[in-house]
Amino acid sequence: MMPGGKQPLTEVDLESELFQGFVGQAEIKCNQAVNSVSWFVREGPINGTKQVVSGIKYEFNFLQQESDCKKEAKLAGDNETSCEIKENGLEHLCSAHVLYAPHAGPTVVEVEVADVSEGDANQEGEKKVLESVEAVLAMLDAFFESSTVYFTRDPFPDRLIENSLTPADSRCFYH
Repeated sequence: MMPGGKQPLTEVDLESELFQGFVGQAEIKCNQAVNSVSWFVREGPINGTKQVVSGIKYEFNFLQQESDCKKEAKLAGDNETSCEIKENGLEHLCSAHVLYAPHAGPTVVEVEVADVSEGDANQEGEKKVLESVEAVLAMLDAFFESSTVYFTRDPFPDRLIENSLTPADSRCFYH
C-alpha cells in the first residue's frame, strides 16, 4: 500500500480480525449515538477506503436496521440474544473514521449516524415541490407563448423592442 492515496477496502481487509474489531466498535458507537431504546443491527455490505498516513486511516459505512433487542441490554453485554429486524423499523447509515496507529497511541474510532428511513419521506416532499415547480414553469411557458413580451431599458419607453433581450437592468412589459 502506497502512502497518501485512498484505496478501496479489499476482501482481505474486510475479513481481517483487526478490521472486524473496528466494525464492532463502530456498531456500538453508532448505537450509542442514536436516541432510541432499540438496538440497531448491521445489515448489508461495508463500503469504504483505507489510506496510509502515520498508521492506517479507514473510512467506511454500513446500514443499520432497528431490531427487537433493547439497547440497554446489548450495551450491558447481552450477546446471547439473537436480534430480529423490526418490520418497518428505522434505518441508519453509520459512517466511521478509524485511525489505527499503534505506535502513536490507542485507536481512534469516530462515527456519524444519519437516519435514512426519513430520507424516503424527504424525497417524497422534494418530489412534490419539483412537480409544483414544473407546473408553474409550464404555466409560464403557456403565458409567454400566448403573450407578446417587450423588453426595454426605460421604465417609460418611447419605443419598444419586441422579443429581444437587453442588459440585465432592463424592465419587462407584456400585454
